[in-house]
Order: sequence, then structure tokens, then C-alpha cells
Amino acid sequence: MPAEKLLPIGLGDLIRVLSALDLDDEQAQAVGKLLGIESSQPDASGTGDELGAGREPDAPRPRPRPRPPSPSSTDSSSASEGAPGSGAALAGLTLERLPPVPPLAPSWLSTQVLPMRASLSQRKPLDALLPPRTTRGLLSAMLATRVRSDDLDLEQLLDAFVKRRVVSELPRQELPSLRRGVQILVDRSDALLPFFEDATGLVQRVLDLVSSDATQVLYFRGDPRSCYLGSATKPQPFTAPAAATPVLAITDLGARNAAQVTAWRELALELRKRQSPLIALVPYPRSRWPRGLERSLTILPWDRRTTLRTLRRQRAERSR
Repeated sequence: MPAEKLLPIGLGDLIRVLSALDLDDEQAQAVGKLLGIESSQPDASGTGDELGAGREPDAPRPRPRPRPPSPSSTDSSSASEGAPGSGAALAGLTLERLPPVPPLAPSWLSTQVLPMRASLSQRKPLDALLPPRTTRGLLSAMLATRVRSDDLDLEQLLDAFVKRRVVSELPRQELPSLRRGVQILVDRSDALLPFFEDATGLVQRVLDLVSSDATQVLYFRGDPRSCYLGSATKPQPFTAPAAATPVLAITDLGARNAAQVTAWRELALELRKRQSPLIALVPYPRSRWPRGLERSLTILPWDRRTTLRTLRRQRAERSR
């Protein structure tokens, strides 16, 4: 039987032996000699003995002083001293831990991410439902009431002289004025949820026009006879304003609710007895208004087509 051919012993065999055994430097060098592999340092001329040549150097050379470990490698060096196959056992070689390689960032991470929601200061303001250029004049015409002024009414005075009537008191002119203020009723029912911000903006326009001391804002949900004042959570019965004070309602007049339509008719009758005009701004076309209410109060469409002419026409139809 032919003898098996033995492969030459190399450095890989020494590394596998040292990895399997926990040896110090002297034991590692002894194992290397048994395997025919010795550690030697090259001479100064650069033509030193190769590893495994087996030739001793002419004179013993001092062992190089180990470099002090860096702070970054202290933990890795102390962790590897007692491990088999460590750098200390591999013929004086020192293993250094390389700095960690940061993971590659995906390409989409470097792209600019748009904000999920714009801040309130960057939001585009809502377009007013009433014509922006004529809103102030339209609100003034809706909410103004005739108030006796200090100016003499010359026409009445001349008519009295012509008819030879005794004038016990000088007649004064009655001019439209916002002196009496206004009461605002804002409908917060679910049907008007899309118009909440518009209603808030309209209330602010009225406050800019009429003195805030002369303006009262009430909120209700469907039935105007049960109102909330400010941030109150408990409703209170409706309280009519001072006599002749106009009332502006931002509502749909209970278009689909017969009970609410009846409540509006009763409220309009109560205010008429106090000579307080009731004006309703409805964000729906005329075809959706409750029938019969136009005779009890002034109803205006809350959209950009509403003008002073619309207001005069509605008041003329109601006075017939």
C-alpha cells in the first residue's frame, strides 16, 4: 500500500493550533518550533531570514517594547487578552480594532421632506362668502337702524308752516346708525360645520364695524331659543336685546327640521314686538329656504352674489 503524501506544514496550521489552545507566548513559540515554524526578525539590510528557515540570528536582539494601547482600543485589547487565538499569542503581533463603518444612508433620506401640515401662519386665508369689496357697506346697511339726530328736518318743518300747524317740538332728522349695536346668533349645528370658520370671520367683521361693547354674540345648535354665551357649556333661554336693536342670525333656519322652523317664526314674532329687525344669512340657495319664513324676517343668501340691491329687494318683498 503506497504511503500517504503529507502536505507541508504552513502558517495556517499554526494559527489553527493556537486558536484551539489557550497558550502564552513561550508555549506558542514552542509549538511553532515543533511544527518547524519559528519567528524571526528581519535584519537591518532587509534580507533577513524568512519564517520557517530554521536559522538562528547571529546575536540575540532585544525584544521590541510594546506600544501603550490607545484609549479607543483599551476595551478591545482587554477583552481579547484571555481569548484563544488572541493577538498576544500570535508571536507578538498586536490586533487593533478598526473604527466602525457607518451604514450607508438610503438615497431617499437625503431628499428634502415636505412638511406634513403647514403652520397656521402659512395657511391661505379663506375666501369670504360675501363680496370682499362691499362687505363693510353691506353689513352697515343690514345692521343700521334709524336714529333721531340733532339735525332739523326742514321738510317736516316747512310742511307744518304751509299747513299752518302748531309746532310744539322741532322735528329732527332720522338717520341710519349703528349706535344701537347688534346681537349675533351663530348656529353651531352639524349641518353648518363646513361654515364654522366663515362664521367666525364674519363675526370678526361685525366687531370691526360695530363697537364690541354694543355687540353680543350668542351660539346655539339648531334651536335659537336655547343659546350659549361665550364658552359656557350649559344653554340658557334666549334673551332678547334692547328694543330696536337688530339681530343678525348666521344659520340655515332649520331647513330640514319643522320644529326649528317653528322656533324661528316664534322668535321673529317676539322681536317684531320689540321693533328689533331680524336678518338671517343663509349659506344655501333660495330653493332650500323654509317656506313662509320670508314674511317673518329678512333672509339673505350668504354668497358673493348678495349686494345692496338684494337687501333692498328682500325688504321690499317683506313689506308687501
